[in-house]
Amino acid sequence: MNLVPVIFDFRDISQKYNLCVCLTTADVCWALADEGVGDQGLSYNSVIPDDSRAPCIQRVQIKTSPSGSVLELDVDPSLGSSTFTLTCYVEVPPDLKSIQGYCSLSSDARIVVRFGDAPAVEWCDGPIEMVLCAAPSHARRLTVTGTGLSGGEVATINLSGPAKAFDVDWVILNGRSGICSVSMMPVHGKTFALCALSMGKNQLKLVTSPDVTNSDACDFIIETYVDITESASTDLGINQILLWTNYQGAGKISAKLGAQLPRYLTNIKSAFDVT
Repeated sequence: MNLVPVIFDFRDISQKYNLCVCLTTADVCWALADEGVGDQGLSYNSVIPDDSRAPCIQRVQIKTSPSGSVLELDVDPSLGSSTFTLTCYVEVPPDLKSIQGYCSLSSDARIVVRFGDAPAVEWCDGPIEMVLCAAPSHARRLTVTGTGLSGGEVATINLSGPAKAFDVDWVILNGRSGICSVSMMPVHGKTFALCALSMGKNQLKLVTSPDVTNSDACDFIIETYVDITESASTDLGINQILLWTNYQGAGKISAKLGAQLPRYLTNIKSAFDVT
């Protein structure tokens, strides 16, 4: 059996409700990490941190029955943020291609979910399905988040290896069935605020919409992949990439490689471990 990491992005949970995600595919069940996995098996994070507010989750429960494996959450938004992320694992048989099940949600609730390297999908109340897929061994998923940017700003995210001989670049995974090479989404349910995105070999360029007023921030999430040549990572034994940005505005840009913790980017090169 394989453990696949799952990231849930719960949005607009506006009333007390029991959230339920049931997996009905045979031999598939929710799980916590075992001793062979360094990550925590379950974690909760408010998307809008506020130390004065308690977490809105009152209870998390995983249970298995003949009808399926169920992840249940009791949520009361009056206690805290109604927009949050939850990470856990799902245990699947080798070579499984897809997972089926259903969600029980309030009508105004939204879930964006990521299973392993599969592209993000949005679930709502009713039947659900997730296609499982894996990125090539030389590719690593990179998540770039921008918060508080103003309209009409330009930001570039630069990429390199720690040495000229180490070949890394942004990559479009052509021909990879089920892999989403680039995905973009707004944060907190806002209107998408990017008007242009271009990807070169070593640079990702973003332009925020000039129509955004000063009272609205341009918040976004971009998921893409970094290509690390197998010869470089194997023969040279180099296990890091470097990321930095030229952005000097009032907003913030962060990056997360794979399942690692996100880090803010500046004009100083930051090293990210390749795991």
